[in-house]
Amino acid sequence: ALPPNDEDMLEVWKGMMAETKTFDTLLVATPILAPLAALISYETAARVTRFCLDSLIHRTWESVDGNTYQISILTPVVNGIVVPAVSIALGTMTATTVSTLRQRQVEIRN
Repeated sequence: ALPPNDEDMLEVWKGMMAETKTFDTLLVATPILAPLAALISYETAARVTRFCLDSLIHRTWESVDGNTYQISILTPVVNGIVVPAVSIALGTMTATTVSTLRQRQVEIRN
């Protein structure tokens, strides 16, 4: 069998590009559209989440201080434990991903 010529390879490449055009567009649009969707739907999502959580714990009382007391209790916990733990986890996952991708690239070149 003869190896494919340049014209055949060009046709294959054009076919692949046509197949992935929608996916490529989606990949480019997602970092822009996802934060916008989150910004637009935040109030509704917060209201639904609050209603669901209140329903689950059968809360029959209403906070008179606008949840200031709850926020003052949770703020040191979030800033002191949660944020550093999440940042370390995300940093570790990013470093592992970059390392794996670099190793694959080195293997492909060799």
